[in-house]
Amino acid sequence: MMVAVCLIAQAAIAPAALADDAQPGGGQNAQNAQNSTNRFNVVFATDGSGSLKSTDKDNLRYPAISRFVALLAQNGNKVGGDVFGENVPLKQNLAELNSVQSKQDFITKIKSVQGQDWTNIGAGLQTAVDMLDQQKDPNLPSVIVLLSDGNTDMPNDDAKQQSLATKAQAIENARKNGYKIYTVSLNANGKADSNELKQIASATGGEFREVTKASDLQDVYSLYYSLLFNANTDGSGDIVIPDSGTAEGTFDVAKVGVEEANILVSGNVTDYSFTDPSGKQMSRDTLAGTTFVGDSFTSVKITQPAAGQWKYSISGVPGDHVRIDIVRNTNVAAALKAGSKKNEIVTGDSVDFTAALDEAGKGVTAAKYDGFTGTLNITDAKGGKAETEKMTAGDKGFTAKHKFAKKGSYTVQAVISGEGYDLKTTTLQYEVGNSAPKPGATIEKTVKLWPFMNNSTKIDLKPGATDREDKTLTYKVKSTAFLPSDYELKGSDLTMKNYSLSEGSFTIQATDSEGASCTFNVHIKTVNIGLLTLIGIGAAIVIALLVIGIGTWLALNKRFMGDCYMREYNSSNFEYREEVKRTKGRGRLPFLVFNINTNGFNPGKCYFQASGKDYVTVVIKGGPAYVSGQLQKEPIRVDGYGSEVTITSDPEGTKGVTVRFTSLKHSGGGYQ
Repeated sequence: MMVAVCLIAQAAIAPAALADDAQPGGGQNAQNAQNSTNRFNVVFATDGSGSLKSTDKDNLRYPAISRFVALLAQNGNKVGGDVFGENVPLKQNLAELNSVQSKQDFITKIKSVQGQDWTNIGAGLQTAVDMLDQQKDPNLPSVIVLLSDGNTDMPNDDAKQQSLATKAQAIENARKNGYKIYTVSLNANGKADSNELKQIASATGGEFREVTKASDLQDVYSLYYSLLFNANTDGSGDIVIPDSGTAEGTFDVAKVGVEEANILVSGNVTDYSFTDPSGKQMSRDTLAGTTFVGDSFTSVKITQPAAGQWKYSISGVPGDHVRIDIVRNTNVAAALKAGSKKNEIVTGDSVDFTAALDEAGKGVTAAKYDGFTGTLNITDAKGGKAETEKMTAGDKGFTAKHKFAKKGSYTVQAVISGEGYDLKTTTLQYEVGNSAPKPGATIEKTVKLWPFMNNSTKIDLKPGATDREDKTLTYKVKSTAFLPSDYELKGSDLTMKNYSLSEGSFTIQATDSEGASCTFNVHIKTVNIGLLTLIGIGAAIVIALLVIGIGTWLALNKRFMGDCYMREYNSSNFEYREEVKRTKGRGRLPFLVFNINTNGFNPGKCYFQASGKDYVTVVIKGGPAYVSGQLQKEPIRVDGYGSEVTITSDPEGTKGVTVRFTSLKHSGGGYQ
């Protein structure tokens, strides 16, 4: 039997959502204080397609998500989720999971969804983005954790194109709102193309991981947890329960910034207890209210643990293997303040810097700095050369004065180390004897995609930024929703060669000769002219058929307002031929029904055509027709007065037929 007890930790890192850049004297301190609470809006978008029965046949995605949720701080995080297949059968609104029961209910609902046949990543992602837009806590950073075992796969091409368009819009919305998307490609059978999930993560500044063994899912979710929640972890490795039935060990809690210690217990154990540095013991029963029981693990949470060395005691069956790892949820961050609130200074100016620790958004006492060191890093943006200065410890943190001796563009960052931490502050930007480029408005580009043509397009980036000193800037792609194979950047020209998304954007960095830079956006939208053209042609054909159909129907369904007569005509034999009368309600009356010799006219193709009035027309097809020796190119009108009209098949007028029409109006019958 295998027993594993997991306490997950690594060297603490700054929260992933901290801003990349901050200006001196600006809002960076408030930003650090906010993020030091280590809270997030988190939405899980989970693939529920039927194919997971083979790629994750043991349903290991559920304990992986369970571990992530179980480790969350007891209060302050807002968590939501959706499960997607062909559509989105489950949506759980964002809520604060502030109890063990609420966390277990959340997982139970995700597990309740039955597999669907298709994979609509667009719908699943857009649902997650919409939830953040509408339900997030605006004071917290927001992330999405997306798991799928493949690419977008829908029952027909129209549905697939709609899903891809929805995905493109969701990525754009996430980029605009700063939502990072962490993706997991479950590729246990080696058949998944992970490029789609890789693109989603890259476009939003998140992380991508491919899992070839479903059993590795828990490691990926643990990694994402550490990246997001500033958790630090350590572990005991594999332990064998001794003959006494009890395994013992220790772990440390730093004197600053640890708000919770989580102990993950996987496998079968009979009992456990923990003893704090003062000798006070916490039993299994004592910790029952903060213990999460999953399918393959138990997570024990100790809130506000005392600083110092703790002891653990795990009881089980002798000979069973136990793994102990500890995850410490921290709420500490480092903040950097500058004495000068200006970021444009002159050569030779000095600036005073102070780096301080924030615990739960508040400065720590002087005593807690014992055992910590501070380092100031100044980097020249032009050459990339970094200077390092040791900071001096004081009552309020660490201080240093730096003189900017040379013209250029510089970034300044401090690192506070100790107690297992390496806490980096946000960076401050300084322009010495120089000014940074200024961003302009977003460059908007609509590209019409024509079928069977090269649809590459060139975009001039020069309008995106201006600089006071330099007329020429250099450009690079800072981030984009498109794939690297979609575009090429040469000088100030961004050339789109392919379009993996129907809509997407670029964040472009423009840099001057001193290394100072700014960023601006390029937004690209495509219009599929081929599709629109096909739709237009189809609509035109439909309209034409309707017009023809209506015209034909009207022609065929006009009424005969009288009687038609016909007799044979032959000038070589003046013997009188009997006249034949025929009556019809509507449409056409062919010569064939008169049952006479038509002398060269095809009786099946020639006919009387009703007009709905007091006349008819005679249509001759298959040969020429003459009246009084004149060739008739149009249908021959026969008025309803009863007068005969002789139509011959030769210009000499020797043979043909004589026709007449007697309308009801002129025969006294009147119209009906």
